[in-house]
Amino acid sequence: MNYTRCSRIDEAIQCETWFPADGNSLCPDCRKLLNSSVAVLSEETKKNYIAFINGHRAECSTMNLTQLQDHIKGLETKMEEVRAIIQTSKQVLREKLDDLNDEQRKVFLTEMKMMKPLKAPKQKKERFSGYIGDPLGIGDMSSLLEKFKLARAAKENES
Repeated sequence: MNYTRCSRIDEAIQCETWFPADGNSLCPDCRKLLNSSVAVLSEETKKNYIAFINGHRAECSTMNLTQLQDHIKGLETKMEEVRAIIQTSKQVLREKLDDLNDEQRKVFLTEMKMMKPLKAPKQKKERFSGYIGDPLGIGDMSSLLEKFKLARAAKENES
């Protein structure tokens, strides 16, 4: 059976999933994700989105490998610039919201119909390096080691 890697790229990182080749370039999870994000769009927006993607695909099809690499580098540069602009804008928004008192902030957020508050940076979760629970039903490790010592001693006494 042939396998293929998912071709979805999000924030310059390609999806790590390999799946059986079925003629699709996206793994089942990414297809669901794409379908769910497109499902909330209106029909007109869907048509415009599909036309835009197809037009860009046709444009890329006419390029050679070097041109495609240059095109991708240019797009990645633009993405970094846009990310920097977004980050700066969010910082200024936070600063301006911090300058408001609680009531003014509440009125502003209500008027702007912000559904969710600005998120604080994510903190890294502590990773557990050992095993969780007792998957093999062994019990206490010290009692297991004691059993092995007793078994070894019994075997040595037999011989």
